[in-house]
Amino acid sequence: MSAFQYTIVTPDGDSIGGECESLFVPTGNGVIGILAHHAPLLSELSFGEVRIVNGADTKRYFIENGYVEVLRNKVSLMVERVIEPSRIDKKSVAAEKAELETQQAALTPPIDYEKLNRIKDRIRRCDTMLSLS
Repeated sequence: MSAFQYTIVTPDGDSIGGECESLFVPTGNGVIGILAHHAPLLSELSFGEVRIVNGADTKRYFIENGYVEVLRNKVSLMVERVIEPSRIDKKSVAAEKAELETQQAALTPPIDYEKLNRIKDRIRRCDTMLSLS
């Protein structure tokens, strides 16, 4: 299988990169899979798992919001934050999730659906982080 270059960068200057055969990124409409010689693409990213496959080796990262650009057999991810699974603090993420679930349960009519959706989104973010750690 053909390989291509990828780079993940953050505003803090963190950078991860290398060569891979396939890359999977989370978007607002689901996961996009990218192979070598993919058509040019610019898409918004949501929070979630990035999976980078090179032969039998698979690397996984948690990202938060950003953009992916595919151009000339190179993939660039510009994201707010990237975390290696080994660096996810399970205890603090689980505590955050428990607090959010308490906030969700405490909502009373009339329900502020904007607030409810923000809480649910943050719970999904915690679930994703916990599944990677």
